[in-house]
Amino acid sequence: QMLKSKVSRLLSILKRNSKKKVKKTIQEEKQIDLPDKAWNLILEYSSPIDAFKWRRVNREIKSVIDDRLSRLLYLDVWRMDTTAILPRHKDNDGDFFRVRSSSLLVHMDCHSLVLVSSSHWTTRDVERLWAAINMFRNSAMTLTLDASVMEMVVAGMALSDSYTQWIKYSESDDRLNNNEHEKEVQDEIEPFFPNVREMTVRMSRGDTSSILSLPSYKVPPHLIVPNSLQLFRLHLVGSRSGNGWKSPLISPSPSLKLPSGNVRLKPFKQWLNIDRLGERYCQQFS
Repeated sequence: QMLKSKVSRLLSILKRNSKKKVKKTIQEEKQIDLPDKAWNLILEYSSPIDAFKWRRVNREIKSVIDDRLSRLLYLDVWRMDTTAILPRHKDNDGDFFRVRSSSLLVHMDCHSLVLVSSSHWTTRDVERLWAAINMFRNSAMTLTLDASVMEMVVAGMALSDSYTQWIKYSESDDRLNNNEHEKEVQDEIEPFFPNVREMTVRMSRGDTSSILSLPSYKVPPHLIVPNSLQLFRLHLVGSRSGNGWKSPLISPSPSLKLPSGNVRLKPFKQWLNIDRLGERYCQQFS
């Protein structure tokens, strides 16, 4: 009797599982595969952050999204009054999208991505911005960062595995005895923005502390951008509005002595090693 009861129970379970499989098969048959054009149209009206997460749904969507990311050339990260772009009560205006539970705004088109964080950012805003930059950092070839964002990136790298790896090497005897090996180690450690060819850091008078604090993190520039960087531009914003930046529009030569406030940038220039960059370093005044 006990055996009969167990067999009946087993058959009942198998029957239920069979019904589930049939139901699942019917649902799969009803599934419609959307063409890439349809997915691209959907992505045009979706938050880039959400789109990046959708890569995990299936291979088809991942392929479409990865194709869009491969066409990204420009990454701009600003800090400003985000309400000037999108009112607090709106999630998006079809152009900029707000990242959930933060003031971070995102805009993406065919070849560029813009991240805008509040000028009065909170801890949550910083976390969301750091996560967003990490999502898209591998795609950027032309990069523009506000000085405070640059400091955030350098500070973040100070906590990374790449930095730990570099510190271990820098404290070893190999570095003292083998310059060629040092170059090999630098090439092995991937920088935070591995594909950047041109980088601009925007700096206003209020951002001086962010720029001058970069050397204190002890993170070498090659952990931020590759040694193959073709151009590093320091953009001094407000320099032509009488607020203290007095210099020619462009300063192409690192050896050119810059008057007034620019003298204070010496620690930053030493950290960046502008002698190594040579003509690849310039300053823009606007």
